[in-house]
Amino acid sequence: MSSMLICASHSPLLTTERPTEHDDVMGAFGRLRDELERFDPELIVMFAPDHYTGVHMRMMPLFCLGTAARAVPGDFGGFPGAFDVPAEIALELADSLRQDRFDVAVSHDLEVDHGFSQPIHFLTGALDRYPLIPIFTSIIAGPRPSLARSRELGESVGRILASSKRRVAVIGSGGLSHDPSPLFPDFAGTQEGVHRYQLLGPDSPDLSREDWLERIKNLTLIGAKLFRSGEAASPCRPDFDRQFLDTITSGSLEEFDSWENGWIVEQGGLGAAEIHFWVAAAAASQALGCDPPTVDYYAPVPAYGISVGILHAGPTQGS
Repeated sequence: MSSMLICASHSPLLTTERPTEHDDVMGAFGRLRDELERFDPELIVMFAPDHYTGVHMRMMPLFCLGTAARAVPGDFGGFPGAFDVPAEIALELADSLRQDRFDVAVSHDLEVDHGFSQPIHFLTGALDRYPLIPIFTSIIAGPRPSLARSRELGESVGRILASSKRRVAVIGSGGLSHDPSPLFPDFAGTQEGVHRYQLLGPDSPDLSREDWLERIKNLTLIGAKLFRSGEAASPCRPDFDRQFLDTITSGSLEEFDSWENGWIVEQGGLGAAEIHFWVAAAAASQALGCDPPTVDYYAPVPAYGISVGILHAGPTQGS
């Protein structure tokens, strides 16, 4: 068994904006893409969000594992298509997690957006290049799991897969500090049309999925213009980012157990809650035998609407 870890930020604006940091960001993705190709994983497990594109408040699981998954078309910054999900292995993982006291939901037709598709596209060139098991966590919409529980889920996934003797790559997608709350307002306080889409998704009488995705695109581009011009304050919070990166690279992941969700959002913005995916992925990689990760790239990039972070660990050499 051998393993490696990659955690990376995502943003729709990575596909449209060209700030001075862009070449360095894409260079970091390119180097890890080469590393992943040399590693040639037999399985990828990915922890990532959806932003009300495929999962809605009518039924919002805290944790959901997909046995089949596809990224929807028309998603700004995303790449549409089906993932190569090995259904039998995914179901075995779900059953093993239940035996380990994680009653994860299972979707046999999981629809997701750029939170999953963008990093995979950047790192592999295609959504179906490698077998991949997607694990979604409710982060944009509350109630969120505790960060301790996300860490424990990742640890459990790693322990289970460690016995498989496969080459496993673990990917965490999201963060670091950013605040997309204008795009994804609190469910309880939204205007009626947005509220019903958050609840019902494509079944909403007010907004189709295409309407929703166009709304997200337009608001994101408006935000990018305001950030570029300096008319809007930067959404990046470097102090939060550095504290997070220092902790995750120390390997002392249990320190995150005291990080409350409210504090994370207050310090890093709504999007900072996506650090759940990095923590889960890092915990899985540790259980698979990886050393603590190192940072490949970090910079606050207001033009992207986020602080960009990219890190990795491994690959380890299996026996």
